[in-house]
Amino acid sequence: MKKSIISLLTVTLTAITLSGCALAPVPDMTEEQEKLVAEYAAGLLLKYDQSYDNQIMTPEQLEKAKEKERIQKERDEKTRILAQQYLEKTKAAENNKSKKKSSEKSDDTKKEENKGPEAITGSAIGTFLGTDGLEISYDGFKTVKSYPETGNNVFSVDAANGNELVVANIKVSNQSSDAIDIDMFSRDVVFYLDLADGSKIPCCSTLLLDDFSIYKDQISAGTSVETILLFETAQGVSLDGASIGIMDGTKQATFMMN
Repeated sequence: MKKSIISLLTVTLTAITLSGCALAPVPDMTEEQEKLVAEYAAGLLLKYDQSYDNQIMTPEQLEKAKEKERIQKERDEKTRILAQQYLEKTKAAENNKSKKKSSEKSDDTKKEENKGPEAITGSAIGTFLGTDGLEISYDGFKTVKSYPETGNNVFSVDAANGNELVVANIKVSNQSSDAIDIDMFSRDVVFYLDLADGSKIPCCSTLLLDDFSIYKDQISAGTSVETILLFETAQGVSLDGASIGIMDGTKQATFMMN
């Protein structure tokens, strides 16, 4: 009866091995790992074989049995190590998955916090930009074909055919008792014209000495300087409801022109 059970188990094991089921190996196991697991299962069957009964074994059979047992112990240890490695790998994968989910939640939180630019008044530009001691404010706009209009300057900007320039006036005032330096040239600040139809027009890049986007100078105590921001648009475009946007790193702000 005992041998019949062993024979049945052996046939079953062989059928499983030949069918490719590989004894339901843990996921992602290599071919070598699957082979070790199959051999380990075969070794378990041998434990029930009558030939392993020490009372009926010859000395030679006993020696062979001991050698097989030693080999099997080595294989058992290899299987244990492989299983441990697999568990560690799975745990690491789960940790990475968890970190990714946390990161995605953090990104979603950041998106919620940065839904849109901060609405400010033209007189709050200095506060938004953090220009301590200086008062920076928007002071209206005009449209021209060329700037400066006098033509007596070293540098000038002309609008392309069918376009015009929107000149936004930016006033910089130092109301303190000490001179203050301002350096927009070294800062990563972007200005753009935001039209009511959703169009965004970047500020013109110029070499004008009064271009606020690159302005760098020392403002004496109690004095003010007039600077500008230039935007080129199609001639006659409506500026009703237009605003000027500011991007300072991750911060954004916008103020109405009208």
